[in-house]
Amino acid sequence: FRLKEKFLRKVIPELDEVWKMAATYNIPPAAFNLSFILSFTGISTVIPGIKNTAQATANTEDIKAISQKDKKAIIDLYETKLRHLLDDLERDETK
Repeated sequence: FRLKEKFLRKVIPELDEVWKMAATYNIPPAAFNLSFILSFTGISTVIPGIKNTAQATANTEDIKAISQKDKKAIIDLYETKLRHLLDDLERDETK
């Protein structure tokens, strides 16, 4: 598993806002993440990790249109809280 426990302990609480958004769309977090990626112009395909048939099915059933407001909120969350965590991860991996 690529992500270290230290990193996950920092980032998971920051994603709570995103999981709450997913709930407003009545879809699982993974489907919300795929929906977010597919909301960008020019992106028509995603290749998610799949461990079993149920995950493969779930990754195709719950794709929804994400509002511009929610899309902006996720981008803002990345810029204000998550980007520095990813920068830390990259620094740790290059040590």
